[in-house]
Amino acid sequence: MAGWTFSAAWQSSDQVRQHLIQPYAGGDGTVRTIAHTVVREGGCLVLWVVLESASGSRWVECNLMCRGESGWGYRDIQEHLGPTYFSCPTEFLDMASDPPNLLAEKWRCQVRERHTMARAA
Repeated sequence: MAGWTFSAAWQSSDQVRQHLIQPYAGGDGTVRTIAHTVVREGGCLVLWVVLESASGSRWVECNLMCRGESGWGYRDIQEHLGPTYFSCPTEFLDMASDPPNLLAEKWRCQVRERHTMARAA
């Protein structure tokens, strides 16, 4: 599947999650996960993470996880790309820096609206 990363070494969604929440080298230093959760949405497992760069900038990332033929895999979608998944906890939006673009701003509004509608139902 285009845009997906799979590994035979990942035999469970938990192994993928552990891989994705590890610190990694980014453009301005180490990027670390400050919060994460896994939810089921639309038949997928979604790992939501709040990432923080060495400069203190924070953003939300959506990681879709699924089982492939020989192991598990993921596809990461940063909020500036406007994910089409909306189960992100609103606390994660509150932890993030200002939205990096209009797509991210619109996506955050949609997440908040969906949570509000779910509470009202």
